[in-house]
Amino acid sequence: MGKNDPSPVAGEPPASPAPARGPADDIEGQAALYLEEWRGRVNELAAARLRELADVSEVLADWVEETNRQLDRLAGELAGLSRAAGAGSGSESAAASTGEGHGEASAADAAHLVAMQMAVRGASRDEVDQYLRDVFEMRHTAGILDRAFAG
Repeated sequence: MGKNDPSPVAGEPPASPAPARGPADDIEGQAALYLEEWRGRVNELAAARLRELADVSEVLADWVEETNRQLDRLAGELAGLSRAAGAGSGSESAAASTGEGHGEASAADAAHLVAMQMAVRGASRDEVDQYLRDVFEMRHTAGILDRAFAG
């Protein structure tokens, strides 16, 4: 046994040859690394978008809350105007009851706006009907309800 002799040394097991790595193994390894890198990027982008959506949702929730406060205030003012229009003089009341006076248009417009606001906030048709009958003292609400709950 010479210095360059590849024969095993006594007492050592013969070395098993390493499995040959071909081009397919390299491509699979590179693909796995590439896939893992893109998964990380996608997760980062998704997390960033979720943070943005949370911020937008918070702004929208604040906007809806403020809009509802304003709608409540407007509904109260419109109901007050309607009651005031109904409490006009006898000639105004007679004209309003025939639909000829300005008071009738104002009361109907106010009732329509209130009905729309209630519909948008999720009130049922029956709830809106009862509210219009109680607050605006209306007997015929079908037209207003049809417009408020259309489409």
